[in-house]
Amino acid sequence: MSKDFSETLRMAAADSQSGLPADKIGRYRLGRVIGFGGSGMVYEAADEGGNPVAIKVIRADPGTPPEELRRFQLEAETSKKLRGHPNIITVYEAGCEERTYYIAMELVRGGKTFAELKYADGRKNLSIEEVLDYAIDIAGALSYAHGNGILHRDIKPANVLIDEFGRAKLGDFGIAKNENAPKLTITGTIMGTPHYMSPEQCGFGDRAVTRQSDIYSFGVMLYEILAGEMPYPVRDRGEISDIFKIICSEEPRSPRRLRKQISRNLEAVLLRMLDKEKNLRYKDMEDV
Repeated sequence: MSKDFSETLRMAAADSQSGLPADKIGRYRLGRVIGFGGSGMVYEAADEGGNPVAIKVIRADPGTPPEELRRFQLEAETSKKLRGHPNIITVYEAGCEERTYYIAMELVRGGKTFAELKYADGRKNLSIEEVLDYAIDIAGALSYAHGNGILHRDIKPANVLIDEFGRAKLGDFGIAKNENAPKLTITGTIMGTPHYMSPEQCGFGDRAVTRQSDIYSFGVMLYEILAGEMPYPVRDRGEISDIFKIICSEEPRSPRRLRKQISRNLEAVLLRMLDKEKNLRYKDMEDV
């Protein structure tokens, strides 16, 4: 864990003392802060029987935007529908205590995010075979979610955890959406992480978010882990409008130019996922 991230957690834990629970919520005893999700703070915790869990909490103060609470509740509802898949982080229950909402979920022991894993043993890159093994796990999780009518909308390395057995698990359905549900996005609100958003999420074409949008974000993530760089020069762009313009207008760089071990066939798969026109991408994750 980097010094900057550790400091962020320390400050967040200190700030939380005024509003978030000190040591217990519901039937769970809270331990150390271990991270943040799309909304809320995440604690390591234990239930009444001493079984380890992770608890995500958010405080409903007067200034808390209603859509943030709705998003938090949506994450719990959505994740519980998907808890039958081994590559999706299991949600056990959700509740509210004294204006503090919480979600109890599976604690991924020894878990590292997809992004952190490639530096865990001092290597800059995982082998292509390792990356593809993890990618198949994640693709299976996405296929299951899509089969249940749920779009993730925020696929990125930070939302994938690798457990102690080397299995990839997809989490953070905080901005997920039922394919047939009414649009919940508030005008002016960015839903997703800009660097991984599809062209349609950035304003390209009809702007409709579909399964192909998740496939695009999955492709960006896989490209980055395999090639060691993003498909477009977006990392040094501070303005979101600049990032969106690049995603909508520039063609992705050849991943083989960045890592020669990537085969031509694998390059073709990556570039098809990253097609600007969503109808030219794969139809579903099973095809990927």
